[in-house]
Amino acid sequence: MPNNDLIATPMNPVAGADGRLTAVVQRSRDGGLTWEQVAAPPTLPGKEHGLAVLADGTLLHIGYSGSVSRSEDGGSTWEIADAQLPFGAFSRNIEERADGTLRLVGVSNSPPTVEQLAICESSDRGRTWEGRLVPVAGGNPVFMDYEGARVVAEEPSWVSLPGGRLLLAFRAEQSLLIGTEIPPFARGDYGEAGDHMMLTESSDNGEHWSAPRPLTGYGEPHGFLTRLQDGRLLCTYAHYHLPFGAAAILSADSGKTWDTEHPIRLSRSLAVFCGWPTSIRMPDETVMTAYTIKAYEESTQVNDSVSEVVRWPLPDRNGEP
Repeated sequence: MPNNDLIATPMNPVAGADGRLTAVVQRSRDGGLTWEQVAAPPTLPGKEHGLAVLADGTLLHIGYSGSVSRSEDGGSTWEIADAQLPFGAFSRNIEERADGTLRLVGVSNSPPTVEQLAICESSDRGRTWEGRLVPVAGGNPVFMDYEGARVVAEEPSWVSLPGGRLLLAFRAEQSLLIGTEIPPFARGDYGEAGDHMMLTESSDNGEHWSAPRPLTGYGEPHGFLTRLQDGRLLCTYAHYHLPFGAAAILSADSGKTWDTEHPIRLSRSLAVFCGWPTSIRMPDETVMTAYTIKAYEESTQVNDSVSEVVRWPLPDRNGEP
C-alpha cells in the first residue's frame, strides 16, 4: 500500500452458508511479521484470488467466478459485485497502465479452454469492465484429455514485457502433454498431482497468443509470474509431489528459458494440497511470497492448513545469494 502496509487475502477455511468459498482480508504494518484481520464485511467472494493496489490507493480483489470487490479505505470496507467481469473471466493479477486503464488477461469460465483468453479492461478503476476473447494457437500437442473432454485452462498469471510482449502462465491438466514425458494418468493415476503450468506469449499486446509450451513439470501447479527490478522473471509455484510445498524458478531471458535445474524451496507442507504462492517485490529488492501449507495432522487440528509469508533474498545471476 502507499503507506507501506501489506494486504493479503488468504482463503477462508470455512465455506459460507451457501457453500461458496470466500477470502478473509489481513493487514500487516510491520513488514509481514504480524497480521490482523481488518475487513468489514469479513469475507470476499471467490477463491484463487487476484489482488492489486492502484496508484490512488484503491484495492481490487478478483475472485474465481469473475467477482470484483473494491476498497477505498485500505481494505477496511469493500464494495462487492458478483460476476462483474465479462465472460466470468478471472486472473491472479491486474495491471494499471500509464493512462489509468486497468487490464486483466484471464481465462473465461464459459468454458475455460486453452484455445482462447479473455482481455478485460476498465477505465473507471474497476467499477465497470469491457472484454473480448482472443485466440490462442493450437498444436501442443493435444487439446483433449484422455477421456475426450476439452482441456481447461486455469489459474492464469501474466506479465507485460518490453516491446508489446505479454507472457501468460496457466494451469493445464496432465493430458496436455509435456513433450514425450509419460503423464501420471497413463500409469493409471489421474489426479490433480499430474497438473502443471504452461506458457503462452503474445507479441502484439495481447491480440494473438502462441501455442502453449511447458513451464513446470507434472504435479507443479499454481504458477505466479513476477517481473523483478533487475529484469529477470520469477515464477513461484506449488509442489504437488515430494517435497510438498512452495518453490520458485527464475528466467534471465524474458521467459524464453527457465532455470528448472535449480528450484528455490520456500516452504514445506505435510501433504499435497498446498500452494497458491503469490509474490511481490519489496522496496529493498527482497521478495515476499504468501502461500498455504498443511501444517498439522488432521487428528489434532480442526483446520489442518495455515497461511504464511516468507521474505527472502534473490540469488544473483550467477546463482549466489
